[in-house]
Amino acid sequence: MVGYPALRPLTHPVTGLLLTAGGLWLLYLTPLYRATLDNAALHNLVNLHFLLSGLLFTWSIAGPEPYPHRARVPVRLVVLGAAVVAHASLAQLMYAGLLVDVPATAERLRAGATVMYYGGDLAEILLALALLTTWRPTPRTRRLPALASSTSIAPPGGQPPEPTR
Repeated sequence: MVGYPALRPLTHPVTGLLLTAGGLWLLYLTPLYRATLDNAALHNLVNLHFLLSGLLFTWSIAGPEPYPHRARVPVRLVVLGAAVVAHASLAQLMYAGLLVDVPATAERLRAGATVMYYGGDLAEILLALALLTTWRPTPRTRRLPALASSTSIAPPGGQPPEPTR
């Protein structure tokens, strides 16, 4: 998939983030959740979406190294941080019962939000550990100042030698 230039954006961590976190926000803050309760095919499609987008996000963050055109580790860490914020924010909205379109009691919403909040944190910490334990930063090479050519260096107490032709 990475060999096709047109599909490279699909493998970027931001794409995975938009598909996973964006999907969660759409599911819980729009009538989509209610629709999945009445339509088994839609319910299965939403579950498949979360499975595939979660796999894509996980692979784009901490998949096997190396593969061409992969986002650098600092970029992946920032995207993972954004995923933490997106997950936690949605869980807090659910806990408070704000903007959520889920037919459940306040007690059940809070229970689900708690699982989302702490379960999401655990998953994201494990993903960060997977990324950091497989990261092999390239060693930096120190640039030494350029040495003058040997023909221009004067011997102690004398003139530099004449260049030979």
